[in-house]
Amino acid sequence: MYILGDEELKAIKRVLDSKKLFRYQGPGVETECFLFEKEFAQYHNSHHSVVMTSGTNALLTAMVASGIGPGDEVIVPTYTFFATVAAVVQLGAVPVIVNIDEHLGLDPVECLKKINSKTKAIIAVHMDGLNCNLDSLHRICTDKKILLIEDVAQAVGGSYKGKPLGSIGEWGCFSFNQDKIITAGEGGAVITQNKEWYQKAMNAHDTCNQFGLTLKSWYEIQTFIGFSTRVSEITGAMLREQLKRLPHIISTLRSIKNELIAQVPALKDQLVLAADPSGDCGTSLHLMTQDPLDALSTSKKLIQAGLRVAPMSARPAHCVWQWLHMLKEERTSHPKLNPLADANTQGLYDKAHFASSIDKLSRVIKLEIDINWDTQKIKSVAQSLNN
Repeated sequence: MYILGDEELKAIKRVLDSKKLFRYQGPGVETECFLFEKEFAQYHNSHHSVVMTSGTNALLTAMVASGIGPGDEVIVPTYTFFATVAAVVQLGAVPVIVNIDEHLGLDPVECLKKINSKTKAIIAVHMDGLNCNLDSLHRICTDKKILLIEDVAQAVGGSYKGKPLGSIGEWGCFSFNQDKIITAGEGGAVITQNKEWYQKAMNAHDTCNQFGLTLKSWYEIQTFIGFSTRVSEITGAMLREQLKRLPHIISTLRSIKNELIAQVPALKDQLVLAADPSGDCGTSLHLMTQDPLDALSTSKKLIQAGLRVAPMSARPAHCVWQWLHMLKEERTSHPKLNPLADANTQGLYDKAHFASSIDKLSRVIKLEIDINWDTQKIKSVAQSLNN
């Protein structure tokens, strides 16, 4: 999906020529990393941003900065990359798994059923460029006084009713690894409007910066022991160039997807759409087949036609049945330390609870859209889908 070119090479060379690879270069010095953070926040109509090594660490940073810790419950969907769940467990918090709706995002009705006095946040994951039902999820979080954290790892550049994804919740968490819409090979970021949480995020993502000259007198919070997930100026410089490309990437992918959909009217009832289709990133097209066998046979046919297609059952770490067993194993591996060992979590991870999600996901196939498809290629793909 991403595009790389001379601009990224020149940016990296600029950093190498400067011989200043460290992101901190003194108070008030606008390094590549600080400039990317400023530009990324502005792109998302947010006040603050922090760049770091991965989307997983972005989730960890957001949760630490907002006070989520051992024993707290965090709602996550049945359809998400395992990193979302792992980030919750790594903090000693309890991931509460909730079924998905027809948009492949968190089901708001199911979320309401899972909220209790221990619930601290909902992580709304915008999978495959499809936005969630953020109106309902935001309303629930407001009413219940819990946090809405947006996992935008697979949907950077997307929107919901005109607002950038990541800017609607208290936190937006992003990934820039090699499979994402923009990339530095690896990387992640958080955005927030809250200045105190921003400072906590800076402290959490790089615990030692509180002692350096650049930020030592900058902090207005009580600092604490955090992690070490900062990036170098090479990552910052590359991401600045990638961010410039983002509007073009998103508009091109959306145009291709819309043109493709227009040419497959017979499949209209099978399309899985975003909660707000106009804000879809356009990175993929999803079809709901009749049953798991149909998903496999349809995928095979399209793969033979040269397309990048996969049934959800073939994705290695994204569907609930692919990682649910790890939560059961983790619950018993460190019973004295792990909140998952609490008696209240008995039965929390039984597969039967997620039958509706398993049914949906086992029938869905995903077609990856290539930004380089021209009109002739789109027509060819449409013919393969219509056959």
